[in-house]
Amino acid sequence: MYYTLLTGATGGLGMAFAHLLAKQNEPLVLTATNAQKLEQLQNQLKEAYNANVEIYACDLTNEDNRTQLFAYMQQKQIMLHRVILNAGCILEGDFLSHSIETNLQAVRVNVESAVHIAQLALSSRNAQEPFYFLTISSLAAAYPMPHMGIYAATKSFLTSFMLSLGEELKHQQVHSTVFMPSGIYTTQAMVEAIRSQGWAGKKSSLTAEQAASLAWEAHKKGKKLVIPKSFNRFLYKASKFASAPTLAQVVGKRWAKSQKQRKGEHYE
Repeated sequence: MYYTLLTGATGGLGMAFAHLLAKQNEPLVLTATNAQKLEQLQNQLKEAYNANVEIYACDLTNEDNRTQLFAYMQQKQIMLHRVILNAGCILEGDFLSHSIETNLQAVRVNVESAVHIAQLALSSRNAQEPFYFLTISSLAAAYPMPHMGIYAATKSFLTSFMLSLGEELKHQQVHSTVFMPSGIYTTQAMVEAIRSQGWAGKKSSLTAEQAASLAWEAHKKGKKLVIPKSFNRFLYKASKFASAPTLAQVVGKRWAKSQKQRKGEHYE
């Protein structure tokens, strides 16, 4: 029996993935920072779907915690055939308004943990069987984004890295899907961020359930890069006709205007 490891399982999108996969009888290992929320989610999935669910509370910013997660799976003789890299830190606001630790924490979650987990997963897999990655990136990866510079840059790294990994290891039966949504209605902060973007925010955004379903469907079909919604695909293609400095200027003005309506927040 092979399991899927899902990171960030107790967030809005993570919970949507957990319910979607549990309903399809996919054995799961769920990880997030909050042990109590993980236990609650595990109980919900078992009661609703009689699901096979293991949980492990893990601080993804901590290298030892990540190593201990895989040691736990080895001890329980849990073999993975898929990792869903869903956990992420959205950091919005002026760069200098955040502490050094806050800025570095976002890099650790979005970049360092993904690289480490990918290497641990590939090192412990059954090399005779196919292995799959589904990575939740963002449309923000397509542009330099003043006021969200770290988030956009880390998502750009994640997109490039996971697409490269899939191509590099395709002859070893390793398959990689990168999902690049725009806004997803999860936390109240995200709802406010989407609302502040007006009609464009509404047109480009998805519910957590919609995002999970679209990502999973594309992943099962073997898609490599997925940008949901035609409006987002238009924005992505249009960005290729502008220089990076021009994009930074246009996007920066839009986000500065958005932040006049609300305070930038840090959330997962």
